[in-house]
Amino acid sequence: SNPGSLCHQQRDPAMASETRERLTLEDFDSKEAFDPVAWLNHRLSKSSVPFEKLDQHLASLSMSCQLLCQDTSESIELASTQLVSQLTSAGQNMERMRQEATRGYGRLGDVLEGLKDADDRKRSGLKGLAEIDVVK
Repeated sequence: SNPGSLCHQQRDPAMASETRERLTLEDFDSKEAFDPVAWLNHRLSKSSVPFEKLDQHLASLSMSCQLLCQDTSESIELASTQLVSQLTSAGQNMERMRQEATRGYGRLGDVLEGLKDADDRKRSGLKGLAEIDVVK
């Protein structure tokens, strides 16, 4: 479920005759700290619900809030499960990369050692040739 777009089917038969107010996360989005009293007063002033139906409207609004919380909770749980599985595979990939880097570092050391040995042999050979050249 996407908490931003809740599908509010009538779950309570007692409220089947009333259309439940649809809430989204954007209804609670504000630059300021959330004030539940101000939010509720604003919602009630916008709704123009007659006083006789106020209890029913508040019950419907409460159910909408509960549904939004449930959908949000499900979305968070799904996202955290996906994140954990991605972290597990990322950790395995990092370990594989670390092992490959260690092997590459070892191979590079072997190549450098081989080059050093070849350079030493070349230097020794050139020194020998220089000594022979001096003797001539």
